[in-house]
Amino acid sequence: MVALMQPASVNLVDLDAFVRVVETGSLTGAAEQLGVPKSTVSRRVARLEDALGLPLLTRSARSVTVTEDGLRLHARSAPALRQLAEVERELDDRAETPTGVLRLTTPQDLGHSTGFARLLTEFRERFPEVIVEVELTNRVLDLAAEGFDLALRPNAPSVGGGGLVGRRIATHGAGLYASPEYLARRGRPELPGSLAGHDLVHHRVLPRDRVVLRRDDDTEVELAAKSVMICNDFWLVAAAAVQGGGVAVIPEMMAEPHVERGELERLFPALSAMRGSLWVVWPEGRHLAPRVRAFVDHIVDRSGRPELWR
Repeated sequence: MVALMQPASVNLVDLDAFVRVVETGSLTGAAEQLGVPKSTVSRRVARLEDALGLPLLTRSARSVTVTEDGLRLHARSAPALRQLAEVERELDDRAETPTGVLRLTTPQDLGHSTGFARLLTEFRERFPEVIVEVELTNRVLDLAAEGFDLALRPNAPSVGGGGLVGRRIATHGAGLYASPEYLARRGRPELPGSLAGHDLVHHRVLPRDRVVLRRDDDTEVELAAKSVMICNDFWLVAAAAVQGGGVAVIPEMMAEPHVERGELERLFPALSAMRGSLWVVWPEGRHLAPRVRAFVDHIVDRSGRPELWR
């Protein structure tokens, strides 16, 4: 059992490093979160063990294992550290002017858009005291555990749970597109049923070897096609279509600039391949710092401008 200790005997920086090792499963993971060398994390944990007089981790060449005392310490200290961080944020946010670091995560497809970069730049012009830190990832991160203020996500916050709330900032659809060169070479499918035999390029979230199209009344049409390229990035899907790689399922906001330049043509414009919405979300019950509230208002105010999502 962890013995009672004098309050000054434990360094909170060391305790935070230990908690991050437990929650990431490795010294390396904790070092990446903290932005320090792995050796620094190891030194902080060792210093904490010396202060407590207890082994908290069992180290091997390839992994670390949390001891029973370490698990008990983590269970009690991790919530306290999060509460302390929240109090510090609230105290820091007494000033009216948004300041500090805004940590944001967004899907790769959205983060690569020029419009999103423009939106961030406009925010920085309005609030120059805010530093914006953005992580592009298609993983669904635990915002509270990993220290993020906000996330942009392609679903309502209730989808998948996670104790999140948010605001919808855009609706979006997707369609079928192909380049004029591909259509000249392979023929233009005039009816949905004639899509069979065509090469299909799509994101891996969509089914293989078929396309599901929706009418305005939400009835569906399922069509067969041959998947020839599957990836995890819609920008690559669009680029492959422009190069004549096949018929592609592309979000409208991403495809329209190519249509305007004559690089892509939309097939069956009365049918939609995907429909969804984009949300800005944050942990439920969290006090929103001025910088966070300012960014939410900024992105909601500008979300109606289609060019921001291209």
